[in-house]
Amino acid sequence: MSEFAVDLRGRFEEVNIFEVGIAPSERLKDSLRVRFDGAGNLRSVYLFWADRGRIRQVGPETEMTVAGADKTQYRTLFVTSEPDRMSQLPVEFSFGVPFPNPCHPVMKVRYTLPYRWRENGELVREPYEVRMLVYDLRGRVVREVVRGRQEPGHHLAVWDGRSGSGVMTSSGAYLVGLKAANFTAVKRITVLK
Repeated sequence: MSEFAVDLRGRFEEVNIFEVGIAPSERLKDSLRVRFDGAGNLRSVYLFWADRGRIRQVGPETEMTVAGADKTQYRTLFVTSEPDRMSQLPVEFSFGVPFPNPCHPVMKVRYTLPYRWRENGELVREPYEVRMLVYDLRGRVVREVVRGRQEPGHHLAVWDGRSGSGVMTSSGAYLVGLKAANFTAVKRITVLK
């Protein structure tokens, strides 16, 4: 099999994302081994290899096997100058505990939208459609806190304790719901005056 080399220099972001596509051919019937020779010699540049959500740092002995297939298979390569940055890369949904709780009247909540991959390993580049709503205990919408498209990453939403019409809500229990793709979560909060 031929050898390929790629120069990853150029305009360098906090995290650079490259996709490697492996197309089917007569020569690739069983599998293809990908090695990162020289990765151990890099200074101040760190490589991470993603295979459908499982992310591993690339070292001098790293080798990946890609099974032969009748369709192009993809793998994602993350390049960064900060090795700890990848530990912050989200690979699963999360919806944190609203704080402070009880709130008076402002409430904040952190949530995470993960990177995701298609069946063939291709990184999904489209942002998520995200909605976060505050409900009363009867299920009526009090306020839409978040609505829109958001990139994968860690996010913070803030509710000022007001209804959709701008009126300050009364003391009591409320529910905060988050929906993004197939992820749904609900948390209970208390508003005190």
